[in-house]
Amino acid sequence: MGVLGRRWLGVVSLLGLALLYALVLTLGDVRAYSGSDAGGKAATARAMSSADPLNRTADLGYWAAPVDSVGNHHPIIHTTARSNGTWVQATSLPFSLATAWLWDLRGASGAILVPVAGGLLAAWSARRLARNLGASPTAAEAAFWIVGAVGPVGFYATDLWEHAPAAGLLLAFASVLVAPKGRVDAGLAGLAAGAAVVLRAETALVLVGLAVATLLVPAIWGQWVRKPIRVVLGGVGAAIPVVGNLLLEQSYLGGDLRGARAASLASGVASQLGGRLRDAALETGGPFADDRAMGVISGGLLVVCALVLAAVALGRWKPPGMVVRLAVVLGTALYLGRFLMGLGFVPGMVAVAPLAAAGLVGGLRRAGTDPGRQVVALGAAISIPLIWVLQWQGNHAAQWGGRYLLSSGALLVVVGTVAVFEQPVPVVYRRAMLGLSVVVGVLGFGWHIQRTNQVGRAFDVIAALPADTTVVSTESNLLREGGSWYEDGRWLTVTNPQADLFGTDGLAKQLQIRSIALIVDPRYNPDLAGTGFTVAEKRSLDLPGETLQMLVLRRR
Repeated sequence: MGVLGRRWLGVVSLLGLALLYALVLTLGDVRAYSGSDAGGKAATARAMSSADPLNRTADLGYWAAPVDSVGNHHPIIHTTARSNGTWVQATSLPFSLATAWLWDLRGASGAILVPVAGGLLAAWSARRLARNLGASPTAAEAAFWIVGAVGPVGFYATDLWEHAPAAGLLLAFASVLVAPKGRVDAGLAGLAAGAAVVLRAETALVLVGLAVATLLVPAIWGQWVRKPIRVVLGGVGAAIPVVGNLLLEQSYLGGDLRGARAASLASGVASQLGGRLRDAALETGGPFADDRAMGVISGGLLVVCALVLAAVALGRWKPPGMVVRLAVVLGTALYLGRFLMGLGFVPGMVAVAPLAAAGLVGGLRRAGTDPGRQVVALGAAISIPLIWVLQWQGNHAAQWGGRYLLSSGALLVVVGTVAVFEQPVPVVYRRAMLGLSVVVGVLGFGWHIQRTNQVGRAFDVIAALPADTTVVSTESNLLREGGSWYEDGRWLTVTNPQADLFGTDGLAKQLQIRSIALIVDPRYNPDLAGTGFTVAEKRSLDLPGETLQMLVLRRR
């Protein structure tokens, strides 16, 4: 296929992938997302969109602040009261500004275009990286679809997160790193790297891994050293978005948001080693959304099985036949067990992207003969344990494909895809890895569609309540799920409704609340004696994985 034919194929593939994303978003509810963190980003985008376009502030507000100045009962969990009087939920200010601008134009449907663009960039960059690693046109096209459609990036391309754009920028940087072509490329690669760090802090650790790997591979390092102006331009390019983001945060928030979050995570490096090991096993391989012993053990076993089979298929190791058969049977059993459970989260990187194991084995196997693959695989491998020890602890079951490992995994998937399309890799192994990727990817899109529709229906019920009704949830993350519906309204989160709402100095008295929609566990039976409230209505509220009870209470 000539250059012109490849370009047309690239355009058609981008359109096809965009249509796939559009289909998933259309079948689901574009106002709802895979988790409450994304809902918080939606709340911020919506709040910023309603502000003066020339003077936006990332302020969610808090109607109960006069009686709760520290925000213990703020409905959007993890919202922080800042010294300038604003209530901030933002994690990446540039992302919030971009989504707010698009929210102005098309609401939630506009904001989601930012991660969609990130998914398209990731797929395009995966193809370019594969070509720069010596892939055939077929293998490069497979890398495009595996990364952009059925890998973890595809899942987050339809979710209001920074993950997909950050992975796309990181892949774009890597494609230049292994095959620098000129000064412009070097500067653009630096800009991409800096922008990725601004969006997701863990991409800085991936860049550290790639930098160390580059220093260890003379062939790649030499391409940069021979023309040091490339290194200078790349460094300047990387500094521009980082410094620009710092100035932006000082202007909008009066402080360093990204740096403060990174410092907070770094301060806990040596804490809770057991918990970090558990999180590492779960997000690296876990097929089951279960952070208890069996979920963690199954994640570790799946990683071992994937590495064994990759080493055998790529000619790296010749173990006894019994070892191979055991790996096949155990890996198959783990996947079958997960598929039989139906739609839901698959938290492990390798479980969602089994080609990542092939990338690790295949990239390092070619050391000395293919320096580009060695740099990418080694850089990704170095970054993974760094992320393990610095990432947020706990709550890794409700995610898809190891979101903190998204960029590292995408790099390994590209190398793995290139490797399995080469001889003498057994065809059965290639088909199995590609087939598993497609099946799990379809599972992910199906789960996204089901989950967002459930969340959307629940919050439509909540939003339809009378304006004078105060919505109170005992589930700490629930109301943040509905960030697309949030308007600094009468929402609260409480842990103990009896004390927090109806106590002597309870919120109901201090805020002069007359009507409450209390969302609680179905087993909860409130003691309303002496509170002045009666139960006017009961209804069920169906949410992903649980059914809650909504009690409408009115003051007598």
